[in-house]
Amino acid sequence: MRIDIVGAGSIGLLLAAVLRKSGQEVRVWTRTKEQAVRISSSGIKLHELDEQAYRIDGVEALPLDEAPDILRTRQERLQCLFLVVKQTHIDQRLIDMLGRMPLAANGVVVCFQNGVGHMEKLARAVPAEALLRAVTTEAAKRTSSHEVWHTGTGSIMIEDSDELTPERKLQLIKLDKQLNDAGFSSFLSNHIQDIIYRKLLVNAVINPLTALLRIPNGLLLEGQERQDLMRAVYEEVAMIYAREGIHLNEDDWQHLINVCQQTAMNTSSMLADVQAGRKTEIDAITGAIIRMAEQHQIDVPLQRVLYQLIQAVQSA
Repeated sequence: MRIDIVGAGSIGLLLAAVLRKSGQEVRVWTRTKEQAVRISSSGIKLHELDEQAYRIDGVEALPLDEAPDILRTRQERLQCLFLVVKQTHIDQRLIDMLGRMPLAANGVVVCFQNGVGHMEKLARAVPAEALLRAVTTEAAKRTSSHEVWHTGTGSIMIEDSDELTPERKLQLIKLDKQLNDAGFSSFLSNHIQDIIYRKLLVNAVINPLTALLRIPNGLLLEGQERQDLMRAVYEEVAMIYAREGIHLNEDDWQHLINVCQQTAMNTSSMLADVQAGRKTEIDAITGAIIRMAEQHQIDVPLQRVLYQLIQAVQSA
């Protein structure tokens, strides 16, 4: 089964390169024609964790703007689409484009976004029964339009549901096998909501703090003041989660510490956006926490300060 990937950022390129390296059929839809041409002509350069570098050829790359016309001309319907773009890129233009990309009868659209709120937007264009959420803890850094470094190994968790048709469930099982055959640690989960909330917690602590302090993840653990600040943000999120029926414990705090240690040299996505002068995902992360708090009429002063500071930084 061919896997189509919308979004050729760090994770999109990593998925495409590793899947293709294992002999699987992959097609990437890029934001610019220039990137599509570069990938098609030069392949994807993959730097693995063992410091080996590979040129991955055979990845078809095409501009996303041309997708509806290309698919119509080829009379193709998509079996599996990975949506690997940031929350900030899910605008009406992208939603309309996805709605014009024909999906096979049992096709699935797997959404790898941080934060919450995007699925409701996507359901305007894609059948809700075809939309599946995914979380990955793989880490990667894109250094050019066709070059990516695999900076941390993790897992890929894809939403499973008893409401899936038998045919779509079979498609999902095939997809999970393809990911594992490629070398990823992939599994299907009936508890994706809890996993998403726990990743949101990690992002809500690490992303704004590293972006404001301008430090890699691991340096959050250096100095009692930084750890105290992390803990304060964590406790505020935990208070909201308790109202949502999600109860955190010390294992969750330790997991956050472990993430900082395991990705010590990594630049968080929010810090990378700030450094590049791009719009951050603060609204999908800290903004989502604030909106939850408002629903429960709980004050979250630290979240509001972090939100306002990042907004000020990115508008400077």
